Amino acid sequence: MNHIGVKKEDVVAVMLPRNINFVIAAIATMKAGGSFFPIDINNPIERIEYLLEDSKAKVLIKEDNIKISLREESIKDSNICVVDIEKDGFMDTDFPLTQEIKPENVAYTISTSGSTGRPKIISVEHRSLLNMCFYSIDQINITENDICGVYLSFSFDAVMKQIFPYLLKGATVSIMSEEAKFNEFTVNEFCEENDVTVLALPSALAKLFIKNCNNQSLRVLQAGGEKLNGYKKRKYKLYNEYGPAEFTVLSTQFLVDKEYNRIPIGKPIANTYVYVLDKYDNLCPIGVPGELCLSGAQISRGYINKKEATEKSFVDNPFCIDVYTKKMYRSGDLVTWLETGELDYIGRLDNQIKIGENNIDLYEIDNMISNINQIKSCITIAKEDEKGIKYLSSYYVIDEKDYEKINSTYIRNYLKLHLPSYMIPSVIIRIEKIPVTLIGKVNKRALN
Repeated sequence: MNHIGVKKEDVVAVMLPRNINFVIAAIATMKAGGSFFPIDINNPIERIEYLLEDSKAKVLIKEDNIKISLREESIKDSNICVVDIEKDGFMDTDFPLTQEIKPENVAYTISTSGSTGRPKIISVEHRSLLNMCFYSIDQINITENDICGVYLSFSFDAVMKQIFPYLLKGATVSIMSEEAKFNEFTVNEFCEENDVTVLALPSALAKLFIKNCNNQSLRVLQAGGEKLNGYKKRKYKLYNEYGPAEFTVLSTQFLVDKEYNRIPIGKPIANTYVYVLDKYDNLCPIGVPGELCLSGAQISRGYINKKEATEKSFVDNPFCIDVYTKKMYRSGDLVTWLETGELDYIGRLDNQIKIGENNIDLYEIDNMISNINQIKSCITIAKEDEKGIKYLSSYYVIDEKDYEKINSTYIRNYLKLHLPSYMIPSVIIRIEKIPVTLIGKVNKRALN
């Protein structure tokens, strides 16, 4: 990396397949002082070009067998140095650590979805990454004997938690192929064949994995990304985790040890401060919902080239106690404190809609439908008809053997027993699977 001119905080974009070269590229970039920026190879060309331009990437690393038809003028205008690791063979990690790199320098850059349809790019510092790593190591007692199975997309921020804590302890990282990620059964087969001991899955898949797979290799399963429901006693420990990309992957964690009506997201991790605030920025008492705000060592720098969005989400912390808590990140998530000192995740502030005079939390409908044992997963969204009138539409997944018993009529009658009439979806549709984005979250746009 040094010999191709990467300097402190230069952004190095990486578009590589799911193999060891991805990990080597990350290490080489950080050792040279650069900021590692993974981009999913399945992104549309227009999105890739936008990410390269917006991040001001100095280098793009790829392999020759990945055909990226980037427009020549785009590459020329941005002055990006394109490196093909198979042809150029730059992968030399024997260079000494750059002495100028400090904890406050950028370690990696990551993109996240934006409300405008354009992704937002975040810079995360070394101190933030290391705080997350050392907490992860201590919390689940990672040793050199562990093997972490990497299911998550390389462009998803949570993949950082599946790589770096394990490398720091001399443990093994085992990257799943796309074929192994097909469903919960192929994931389980991969884990048992490769003696995987720690695994992280998106909540929707974790629910199916827990329910349908009696895994014998794992000692820890971590779930996150969305609300987790469903519990079955297994050989491994189950952790429900919460953390936005803007706060370095992990903010709170909860050990799920029994059946819960609503599984909490736990307590803040080390060097993290959590505030639950009402609309007037007052601290909410136990049981009163409010916005989850975060401060501490893991807060990121904010969004690259998006001053307005950064100033809106990264605000001065009125509860500041030291240099690490000067800023506070407003997550946009609605939570409440439980009497146990845990946090209960309710949903997104923007997931609450209004139909007529009624405020509706779509997650409440999803939770009620999920209480039907045969339902594997479900999602409710708000739509508009040709007259602009809003209505609710629910989609559910169920095994073929249960088609006749559990149908839209059964679900609607069940909901009528538990929810007010204005919360009963107008449309209830069975689908083969819930569509997800590249990072494993529900793709609501695909349902419109």
